[in-house]
Amino acid sequence: MPDLLQTPQYARATVTSDPSLPTGSAQDLLAELNLSRQQILEEQRPRVTALIGETAMREATNDPDVMRGQLRALAVASERIVVQVLPSGCRAPSSGPVTILRFAGIPNLGAVYLPGLSGGTCLAGQQDVASYTRAFEHLRASALTPATSARLIRDIAEG
Repeated sequence: MPDLLQTPQYARATVTSDPSLPTGSAQDLLAELNLSRQQILEEQRPRVTALIGETAMREATNDPDVMRGQLRALAVASERIVVQVLPSGCRAPSSGPVTILRFAGIPNLGAVYLPGLSGGTCLAGQQDVASYTRAFEHLRASALTPATSARLIRDIAEG
């Protein structure tokens, strides 16, 4: 699940289940940092489009109630942002999560963030941003529509 769309319970479950992350209060801090970034969605209302693989939504956390709550929150979030599901059979790249930042009114400015264990990588070159944007649009064309995605998310949540 994209960090910006995680519920507090899901964020904590994700952080505590990752063996590469430190334990204890450091995990709590990481979960809180993830959640604090969500405030921008409420305060500034940026245009956000999230593509999420159906398989990720069907993977259970250690607590099925946490996943159900996450999916319900995702269904509600789809009322104010664009959420599209990549069906299980869709051949998506295995590169993992990617965040593309683009700025309205400045088409040549943008950045691509690739998270990683050592803090991730930020690509700011026009060619990089254009390449990732093309790949994103290709995946988006393969994804379910936002309305169909919202129905599927609710169906999976109700299981």
